[in-house]
Amino acid sequence: MSAIADHMCIKSGAIGQTCIGSNFNTTTSMLNVYGSSSLLYGSWERVQEWCNHQSTPMRVGLIIYNEAGNSNSNGASFGTFTNDNLNFMINGSNRMYLNTSGRLGIGNTSPEATLHVTGGVVATDQYYQKASVSGASYRFNWSGVGYGAIGWDSANGQRIRLGISNADGTWAGYPNSVYGGPYTNGSDRRLKQKITDCTYGLKVVMKMQPRRFQWITGSDGKFSLGFIAQELLPLVPEVVSGDETCPKDQNGMIAYPMGVEMSALLPVFCKVIQEQQAQIDILSTTIASLKKIL
Repeated sequence: MSAIADHMCIKSGAIGQTCIGSNFNTTTSMLNVYGSSSLLYGSWERVQEWCNHQSTPMRVGLIIYNEAGNSNSNGASFGTFTNDNLNFMINGSNRMYLNTSGRLGIGNTSPEATLHVTGGVVATDQYYQKASVSGASYRFNWSGVGYGAIGWDSANGQRIRLGISNADGTWAGYPNSVYGGPYTNGSDRRLKQKITDCTYGLKVVMKMQPRRFQWITGSDGKFSLGFIAQELLPLVPEVVSGDETCPKDQNGMIAYPMGVEMSALLPVFCKVIQEQQAQIDILSTTIASLKKIL
């Protein structure tokens, strides 16, 4: 079949290639459809469009943009021209779903976030969060409060935080306990300045009040041992952090409760041992002298 007004042709030959458009002589596939600058969607050429048989049909199409010297904007777009979702099927079943809010679901048709995957996710490179605001970057539960999270806390000393967050990613407190292996604190001399001897010793430790208590949020009824931050603050302020005036939110959570850096107390206890050993040495010398006299 020859060209019909140079707009449609079926090439002669065994395979019967079909061309729709004005460039039928360059047809290289079984079906080639060429766009036209007179059929535009904005600045994009409408190449193909499909509609269902409804009074207000859903319209799906392919548009292409190709401007010389404008490689950043050139490309092809496939999707709906109406306010309808887009499904991707395999063997007749939905496998990927893009809704009208721009949320993509993989393995589900009710995405609750910009990307919602039902099933495992594997990455062969780093995971990045572009936003640099304070808050949780990864939450262990999608909705509700009282769940663990990892993120950045710029309001509490510029630090990585493992804590509890609200559904919107804002911090809501700290977990009662964290399980894990050995943790190494950075202690390189090259990272420090204004180095002096620890001035806290036996007199300060004698004023400390070790406590036995239950966590209010604990559900197992177990008791824990430790200190009360408010009681330790006037004794060794360097190991206490948080804000005692930070109010509870609507869920009863405290974003910046007071806490104690327990590992920072080790130098204080080390100082106590040194002071006590000095006293023991003095007593030993005194006892040895008395034995000689006797």
